[in-house]
Amino acid sequence: MNETLIERRGGSVHGGGTERAMAVGLGLGGALAVAWVLAVAWTIATWTGIT
Repeated sequence: MNETLIERRGGSVHGGGTERAMAVGLGLGGALAVAWVLAVAWTIATWTGIT
């Protein structure tokens, strides 16, 4: 999906491994952050609901 973006930044599809790894890392980090926030919010809601 991101081949055109990598090409526009000056890297090739085959040679843009570092950029792709960074993009994947940021994507996973963002997903983990969202999951963590949702887990904390759900935990707070559960605790306040029980007590």
